[in-house]
Amino acid sequence: MGTHWSARFFAAETFDAPKAQLALTCMFDDVISEFSTWEDDSVISRINRAGSGSAVKVSEGFQTVWKRACQVIEASGGVFNPGLADWTTARSLLSDGKISRMPDDSLDLSAIAKGYAVDQMAVCLQALGLVSFLVEIGGEFVGCGQKPSGQPWWIELEKSRPQASTIRIALPGFGLATSAHRYQSEFTDTGFSTHISGETDDIHATVSVISRECMTADAWATALLAAGSGGMEMAEKNRLAAIFQAGSGEINLSSAAKIMSS
Repeated sequence: MGTHWSARFFAAETFDAPKAQLALTCMFDDVISEFSTWEDDSVISRINRAGSGSAVKVSEGFQTVWKRACQVIEASGGVFNPGLADWTTARSLLSDGKISRMPDDSLDLSAIAKGYAVDQMAVCLQALGLVSFLVEIGGEFVGCGQKPSGQPWWIELEKSRPQASTIRIALPGFGLATSAHRYQSEFTDTGFSTHISGETDDIHATVSVISRECMTADAWATALLAAGSGGMEMAEKNRLAAIFQAGSGEINLSSAAKIMSS
């Protein structure tokens, strides 16, 4: 996946951990073969090489990710944009199980595919009979069930400043994703640049989103970060459980996040 991953779980002594690792590795290979922009033979790379108007057959999993991406594209008014010259055409690009490429499009679904991969980790472990686990890829999480102590799986968010308040989140059946400019940027002579278009004055700003699916949280975390000062309004409009951390250490919670924390 190009980053670290982990799976923590409680299971019987007879549980076949090597079998679980093999299942996860095979799943990662499938996701990479579809969504990696670094692999020349991946599905998304073949789409990007296709001639204008050409269509490439995609799997059901790819279609699932694309349809969810389209929902976030439309709900965010194009703030979430996986490389489309005209974001309003997104839904029409999928037809009969094929994705068409339009002129000037260069698709990159990395801002949702990692979350999808975390969801698939959860599916793999559930298929093996596990009911209590925490899975993660590069800081995106899905938690399921409770620990034997009766406690849920807890995640402590990284602070934007050492003096900032600690934020701990329980994940009993939820996905959590965080987007931050400092992890997706590079410093230049004039400041820093980032692949997330939008307001980028605060390199230490982060947005975390909690959702039933990690791919949904992943996409929306990117969109809300890209929205800059309009992020909270967008979160409220779409009833998202979102946590905004400014570089100053200030923390703001959307209404849905406040309900979950109460």
